[in-house]
Formats: sequence, C-alpha cells, structure tokens
Amino acid sequence: QTAGGRPRLGRAPGVNPPPGVSQAPPCGPACVRHEGQPRGARDMAWRGRALRMAVVVAMVGGICEGSSQVGGGWASGAGAGAEGGGRGEAGACRMRILPDKVLGGYANWGKEEWASSREKILKAAEDGVNVIFWFTIDLVDEEEAGKPVVRSRGPDGSFLSSIANELKARNLHTTHLITIGMHHNSPSNPASSPASSPASSPVSSSPASLRTFRRGWNEVHPTTLHAPEEVYAAWKKWNEEEIARPEEGFDGFDGFDWDIEGNDEASSKYNTFDVETLDWMGRISQLAKQDGYIVSMAPCESYLDPTSHAFDRSLTATHAEWQPIVPHFTYHGTNAYAYLLSRYGFTKIEERESESISVRYVHTFDMVMLQLYESYSHANFELTLNDKQPGQWLSDLVQRFSDGWLVQFSSDEAVGYGDAIVKVFPRLLRCS
Repeated sequence: QTAGGRPRLGRAPGVNPPPGVSQAPPCGPACVRHEGQPRGARDMAWRGRALRMAVVVAMVGGICEGSSQVGGGWASGAGAGAEGGGRGEAGACRMRILPDKVLGGYANWGKEEWASSREKILKAAEDGVNVIFWFTIDLVDEEEAGKPVVRSRGPDGSFLSSIANELKARNLHTTHLITIGMHHNSPSNPASSPASSPASSPVSSSPASLRTFRRGWNEVHPTTLHAPEEVYAAWKKWNEEEIARPEEGFDGFDGFDWDIEGNDEASSKYNTFDVETLDWMGRISQLAKQDGYIVSMAPCESYLDPTSHAFDRSLTATHAEWQPIVPHFTYHGTNAYAYLLSRYGFTKIEERESESISVRYVHTFDMVMLQLYESYSHANFELTLNDKQPGQWLSDLVQRFSDGWLVQFSSDEAVGYGDAIVKVFPRLLRCS
C-alpha cells in the first residue's frame, strides 16, 4: 500500500483478482501527418498498408455461465430468472456480450444526416459489421440544475430501435455501443472538422459503407464535478428511458466506448489527463460492468505502449525514432490508458446463490482497439521506414502484449499507485 492507503500493483480499491488471474489489456492500425497540415492531423500516406493490417481487439471477460446468443447478446448464469434477471442485482447474472469475432464500424454522421444513413448502415451489417459504434455523447454538467446530464449528438431512440429491429429481421446479430468523446469542431480551427481534416480519413478494414473516422481528437475531456456514481446513474437513466424502446424489443445501447484523446493546441489543458479524470473513467466503467454492460476503449498507440516502461499523463511527448524527422511533433502519450487497464481492469461481481453470495471477478473492459494509425506511431516507422513485414510485426506486437511489460506508475506521485505489470493474453485478442 502507498502512504495514502491505495493498493499497489494493479489493484482497483477493494478489488483483488483471485490467484492466477492476471491483468489484461489489448492490440490493433496507423497514419502520419505531413508538413503544412494542422498539428495533430492524420493523413492517408500509407492507408493501403494500414488497411491490410487493421486490427480490432476484443478483451472478452465476465461472461456468465450458461448459453449465450450467437453473434453477441445476453448471457445468463446461475440465479437468473426465466428472462435472465435484471442487471446489477444480487442473484441476477445477466451480462451483454460481444460476438466471438468482432468487425466494428463507426456511424458518425451529423444529426441532419441520420435519415439518409439508414441504408448505408444496413449495408455495412450485411457486409459483416457486427458491432456498431454510434456517435456520440458527452457526459457534462447542467449548471442550472447542478446535476450531470448526457449531451447527445447521435440519433434518437426511435431511429436506433428501427435499425436494430431491421437487423434482427435480417438475422444480423449486432451489438450497439455509444461512443464517449468525438472530434470537436472548434471555430478557431476549422481544419479540425471531420469534413475537412485528414484526421477524419477512414482507416479501418470495416466496409466503406459505414464510416470509420478519427474520433476523440480535439474533444474536451469529461467534467468530474459529479461523482462517478451520479454520472453513471444519469447515463443509465438516459439509455433506459430516452434511448431504449422495450415495447419494440430494443433495450438501448449494449454499452459504451471511451475515446478521450489530446488536442491540436499544445498548450491546451486537454493535453494532460487529470488523475481525477482517469479515476472517474475507471470507476464509471466498473459500475457499468456491474450492471452487465459492455465497456470498450480506443487508445492511441502511444497511450498503451508495450515498448515503453514510462508513464506520464501528459499527451505532449514524442517518439525518439521520429525526432530527427519531425522534431517538433509533440502529440504522443505515455501509457496513460495503461493506468485505466491496470487499476480498474477487474470488476467485482456478487451473485446470490440460495442463502449465500458468491464473488467473482471479471474484466472491466471487454474490448480495446489500439489506434496504430496515430500520427508518427511506432507502427508507421517500422512498417514504412524500417520496411518490416506487416504480418510478422503484428505477431511480434501481440507477443509483447502477451509477455507483459512493467509500467512505472510510481513515477507520478499524484496517482498514488505502484508500478505494475500490464499483460494481454493472446486468447483475449481478436484481430482481423
């Protein structure tokens, strides 16, 4: 334990995985910025290569015992009723699960475009997309009411329900996640808007009919004015009362995807993760997992880097190999998301069995998609300048995650957390 009483070595407060359970985080794609483009922007100089090596990583954990729906859906375990029980109650083991193989796509049209996007979304699902990341929400403070609220830029529940039911009618089992954090359209930097910036160029191997753009760059970080429990309660209420259409057979979003990143302006406060923000994200993730929701994250490559032992909450670092080429590019992170995966990587689940309560631990994060297309990434350098063979390079990357690496969290006294080994087992990786 640290002086502040916080546990060391990758243990969330009050959550200690049983012996033999190791911590697990991720894998996944890449792109560069040329001189003359806005700082932080991404272009498609090596898009073709990135597409061939696009990776989607699923960390599936916490599946209840019993049968599960093919292609994703619900899993019901001991103690669940005929309908699988309610989420978040002792004795009700019911968790939403991802498909065994994940092919995800981002649906990020503006509000005025949703109606015209319907056929594109259905076509993408016909082509194989089975996880749709809908854009997007912010978790913000409503000043007048003094309470947390969900600010949505996505479609309403009626549209989502109609899409979900049409997919069911076509026997296309699809998981629906809402993204937290999106590209921020700053009036002072119009080049950063999704419509005009190379940052928004498609880079995924998902079908082209469903957009797959850069997401959380230039977005404000969530406010931490309210406790995680309050904010999660607001999100859950929004999902169940405003989005879900139970009378139509649509239960709302199956979970959410964290996509919080940095900012083009080097001096922006959003180029540093506050300790409070990271802890807040981690705790909300655990609360959602206790209620059976899917929790996903999409860190930039440098935010979860098995080639580095360093840890820093700042997002203004640079990679040594790129220094001679782009010495003024300072938009990399240093294992910031590793803290989330290490400290909040497991969630304690209690289930009532007859007169006793059983306890088990599940992975908090079901899916981690590492953005290898981050500007001036290790992947970019190795595959373009060092001319590494993509297949072998990816295999080596997976092995690095499998072997695990020490992250020196103790170098930042503010987090009050000890050094930890962060590891990803091959069976937890889903690549395409």
